[in-house]
Amino acid sequence: MTLRDEILSRPDCADALAARDCGALAEILSAGRTKVIDYSIGYGTVLEVLGAEAGSAFLDGLTALAATSSPVKWALKLLDRGELNIGAAATRGQLDALASAGVMPQAVADVLKGLAIVPDPYSIQDVILAMEW
Repeated sequence: MTLRDEILSRPDCADALAARDCGALAEILSAGRTKVIDYSIGYGTVLEVLGAEAGSAFLDGLTALAATSSPVKWALKLLDRGELNIGAAATRGQLDALASAGVMPQAVADVLKGLAIVPDPYSIQDVILAMEW
């Protein structure tokens, strides 16, 4: 669906569309819109966002698992250098797989993955171009 199609199909855009209020349309369409970005983290970030207790437990669990899991072993090396890209699809998938396997709570995976999620608003110019006004 194109941005134009979305604008024309959404009932909450009707008034702004009738008024040709591109600012209001951009605001309506941007609400809750996000994207995943590249975001590298290290041990300090893990301890900061999870807290000392939970972060340490998470890191201890990964360290133990690294002895039998090659992907975890290499992820820990990247984490050690502050270069684990939490926005990478493979990293995000691995976090979900570890949570599904019971290695960590899903909430922990979600907090870490959330670090790479940022707002992705539409601009007034995006709306103008989509509507060809």
